[in-house]
Amino acid sequence: MLTRQRSLLCLVAFSVINLISACSSQRPLLSRTSTNHNLASQSSWNGKINLTLDSEPKQFFAAEFDLEGDAQSGDMQFYSPLGTTLAAAKWETGVAQLIVPGKDPFQFDCLNALNQKLLGTELPVNMIFEWANGATPIPPKGWSVTRSSQEAQGKPAELEAQRDFPLPSAHLSLRILRSTETAPQTNH
Repeated sequence: MLTRQRSLLCLVAFSVINLISACSSQRPLLSRTSTNHNLASQSSWNGKINLTLDSEPKQFFAAEFDLEGDAQSGDMQFYSPLGTTLAAAKWETGVAQLIVPGKDPFQFDCLNALNQKLLGTELPVNMIFEWANGATPIPPKGWSVTRSSQEAQGKPAELEAQRDFPLPSAHLSLRILRSTETAPQTNH
């Protein structure tokens, strides 16, 4: 009887996984709603971010993302591994907005203030965009690049960076691929 119940449970789990994957759809491309910049002509990427802050208690942020733009103006959406939208960020000179599902948007005067709210620390945004565009990353004061590679033959670019000050120390890991898609696709 116990074996029959396990078999039935496995069959149900397998069916649910197949149903989810058969009707899965790709995440939508970022909306280009800002009137002050044209993201259609800028670079776009997708990837994964992992950020660890050595605070008490230790904080960890991990998400998949879609990114368009540059350090001055752009859009970024964060997703769970199952594709659920965790948050979206939009920025341009002098203003940044954080949108969390089910909450009123948060307004900031710069991207660093938005990063502080979302991730608990400021990130080396200029360095990240330089690296994503193929340049050798030049870390700002307090940060060091521990490993860096560029995208090659379909393999994502990878960046590992460490911040030792100001405290708490932080470890940033990014994996990205340049987006080549021009329209969302749905598979059924």
